[in-house]
Amino acid sequence: MTQTQEPSLEQVLEMSREMLNLASDGSWEKLVEIEAPRQKILERIFSNSPPVDPSSPTGLQIKQIMEIDSKIEGLANEAKGSIRDELVGINKIRNQAKVYQGK
Repeated sequence: MTQTQEPSLEQVLEMSREMLNLASDGSWEKLVEIEAPRQKILERIFSNSPPVDPSSPTGLQIKQIMEIDSKIEGLANEAKGSIRDELVGINKIRNQAKVYQGK
């Protein structure tokens, strides 16, 4: 009989670090593949947990996870802005082509 390992914040922290690396590389699809199981682990860990002291080891791990999440969010916002700029450029070119073609 195999013993199942309880999910831990250390596991979530490692997943978060991997997600940050993927975000830095622009590998958003892979990041999303990790986010779903990570979210389930977090829900499982905190479903019936008592409040956590921010200065405890658990509190410090939570703080690290939140800091990494904030960095990922920043990278996502940068990517979103870049995509928006790219779409604006494409629309300008499309409109110029229509004017050139007389449509």
